Amino acid sequence: MDKLKNIIETNRDIFESEELLIGHKERFLKKSRDFKKRKTQVKQFKIYLLAAAAITFMLVTPLKNIMIESKSNNYYLSLLETKSSAVYEMANGLDTYNRDMVINTLEGLIHEAVPFDSQLPEELNTKERRELAGLYYKPKIEGVERLKGYVGELLLNK
Repeated sequence: MDKLKNIIETNRDIFESEELLIGHKERFLKKSRDFKKRKTQVKQFKIYLLAAAAITFMLVTPLKNIMIESKSNNYYLSLLETKSSAVYEMANGLDTYNRDMVINTLEGLIHEAVPFDSQLPEELNTKERRELAGLYYKPKIEGVERLKGYVGELLLNK
């Protein structure tokens, strides 16, 4: 940097005495305006990008929470209902004794005198609720699946 400074200082009279080319000042001012314009456009683009990111974040965050909550009790309940309705339909093809036995067993598996969600303390966060719901509903779902297999065997042996 010092070397460049020395060159400029020693040759200052050459730089100041030479005439600039015609239109030099206009070209320089035009480039300066274009540079400022581009700089402004970049700033505007950054502002729009930041706004879009903020809006996306605000939209995705509630959706993520909804998806997490739907994985809790509602997810397991709907899965249990879907699997149990299939067993109900299969049980219609059985004789009266076996159908009543299957339906009673199924009712015992899916019936809740007090809904599970209302038994949980309010202090639990979503993750803890989801884990407890899984521990509660997964054995019930597995029981319905085993019952479905049993009904399938009864229908084959019929």
